[in-house]
Amino acid sequence: MKISFDEFKKRVMADYKQALSGKDIAHVVLNKFTETCNDTNIESGDGPMFDAIYNAATYHRPTAFVWWNIHANKQTNSDILKLLSGFTSMFKSKALSIQAVKSNDYASLCITLEKQINFTRSNQAPSVTIIDMSDDSLSAFRQWIIEKNICTEQELNDLSN
Repeated sequence: MKISFDEFKKRVMADYKQALSGKDIAHVVLNKFTETCNDTNIESGDGPMFDAIYNAATYHRPTAFVWWNIHANKQTNSDILKLLSGFTSMFKSKALSIQAVKSNDYASLCITLEKQINFTRSNQAPSVTIIDMSDDSLSAFRQWIIEKNICTEQELNDLSN
């Protein structure tokens, strides 16, 4: 679905305003795609997450997993991808989709999450999106908005006040 630049600008500004309120931009973007879905958090460590992904792929359950990699200094997305790559070789190619993205890359976040959610819905199969969390996602988002001439610095400052 194509939208006008003005509509796009309005959406980006709304996301930026939510991020200013303290929400990480990755959560703001994810919420757009999952408003009608049930959320389940698995926060007791990596083991339960691996079990849940394995079971969803084994039993072909349409589940969109989001792995918030908050330990970016200890384990990287490529480390997690290596661990999960064994799952993709165990199952048919349409049985599981695994993608990684950085939280401070707004455009890639939107594209990746949309692709993953669409994969899950159209294939009725699980997807895993690994989001490498960073502390500078709001400043990177602000910089991206200005560089792409979506808004001026003054417009963003006006939102902040």
